[in-house]
Amino acid sequence: MSACYLAWMRGASAARGTRVFVWVFSAAAFAAFGCGTGDCGPPSSGDARAPNILWVVWDTVRADRMSLYGHSVETTPELDRWARGARVYRDVISAASTTEPAHASMFTGLYPSQHGTDADHRWLSEDFDTLAERLSSAGYRTYLWSANPSISADENFHQGFDRVEHPWDEHYRTAARWVVERKVADDRSSELHRRLARGSAGPWAIKAAGELVAGALERWLGDSSSDQPWFAVLNYMEAHRPLVPERHFRERVMPPEMVEHSYAVDRTWIGMWEYTTGLRDLDARDLRAIQGTYDAAILELDGLFADLLDSLEAHGDLENTMVILTADHGELLGENHMLDHQFSLHGALVRIPLVIHFPARFEPGVETRPVSNMDLYPTLLEVAGVEAGASNSKAVSLLNPPLQRARLAEYTAANLRTLRTLTEVHPEFDPAPFGRTLKALYVEGWKLLRSSEGEFELFDLEADPFEEVDVFARETERGRVLQQRLEALVVELGSAPTRSPEGLLAPTAEKREMLESLGYLAPEK
Repeated sequence: MSACYLAWMRGASAARGTRVFVWVFSAAAFAAFGCGTGDCGPPSSGDARAPNILWVVWDTVRADRMSLYGHSVETTPELDRWARGARVYRDVISAASTTEPAHASMFTGLYPSQHGTDADHRWLSEDFDTLAERLSSAGYRTYLWSANPSISADENFHQGFDRVEHPWDEHYRTAARWVVERKVADDRSSELHRRLARGSAGPWAIKAAGELVAGALERWLGDSSSDQPWFAVLNYMEAHRPLVPERHFRERVMPPEMVEHSYAVDRTWIGMWEYTTGLRDLDARDLRAIQGTYDAAILELDGLFADLLDSLEAHGDLENTMVILTADHGELLGENHMLDHQFSLHGALVRIPLVIHFPARFEPGVETRPVSNMDLYPTLLEVAGVEAGASNSKAVSLLNPPLQRARLAEYTAANLRTLRTLTEVHPEFDPAPFGRTLKALYVEGWKLLRSSEGEFELFDLEADPFEEVDVFARETERGRVLQQRLEALVVELGSAPTRSPEGLLAPTAEKREMLESLGYLAPEK
């Protein structure tokens, strides 16, 4: 580990909780650190042992709300500093806009239409060799911490991991509940405070307990063989509904009057979906409070990430370690009159962060070439010296991605249970427009969106980065060419394997409560 990196770690630890210098990533600034468009894999440092791999997933974090990616609010001061020694990917598209298919794509290097995992089929098929399985077979010890109840053994996401842990496990539950109760003391914006007060909250309530992660990882490292390299995936849920960042984080990103409103604005499950489907409205002040709370949650994640690196450095576990920070998908914060991350492939949902720190192979600086989060699959295998095996994957190595490529984002199954519940509450509601599936093709600064109803939209992302102006009717020839490319890609990808019966089983009562609270299932009547 470099001396400057260690110095940053010590300085960051001392500065945590205060306002620190914001690193603004402009093209000129990145050029000073970057390696242009060449291969970012300089020769290895000579360490014969395969590197450790630490993969941190900030669940539900969109890139444009991070100061690292230009957000005007200082939401990632620790990450901004750390990333000066890392490779920062600026044009990253998630393969999916919801949890299960996005994680399945990262774990397999396949698109959702290929692996078949989605909101309607919450199961990762055994037909594919997951990244954890490949690394485990190559001699890696493997660990998964997941604060998301959809990424667990219940959905078969444990494949290849030696140990899988969650904050609601028996040995963490009491501590995790204490963490959340401390955070939610003043919060009346969601159902969470009422359930905690009744003593009836199930394990879902304690997903935002990222303070436990560093200790859990260190215990596993201490329990497992130090003769083998390690691979750890850590899923943090602080930015996923229900949002409960502590007051001091809110005070750093919002004025006092907005902090108070953030504790009272309606962010209940039913309120969120009523707004998303046009059954109710929120005023500008409400939306600012929701957006500010989201920013505060990212600021909390920023501190947790620095604490994690501090812990690993203190125990000597960062030597020869590749560190990845990314997200599975983003979040809608009022765009298109929508909240959460369903029913859409808007850029707020699929434009995500990706930062890799491993100077032995990834030269620090900016990477502007187009990439996907599923590209981590072949990349990590390549860095570990493990053969990827034969597959129909469109993922590419992040060590040297192509200058141009077509990328796909998919929304392959709508949350129909939610729509049925809204129809029961509002008999006049027409759910049809929200039951469609979507595919988005990204090619050379253009985005073509196709719905399952055969409707198309086209966006010029350079002129219209927020996707506010559909130019499909005006750009007829370009639209036709992109339609042909999308259809050819869909045919080339083929179809997912036969769906496993396990993915169609009804969840247990405890699992249902967790999924309901996170918006993945509609509450039962």
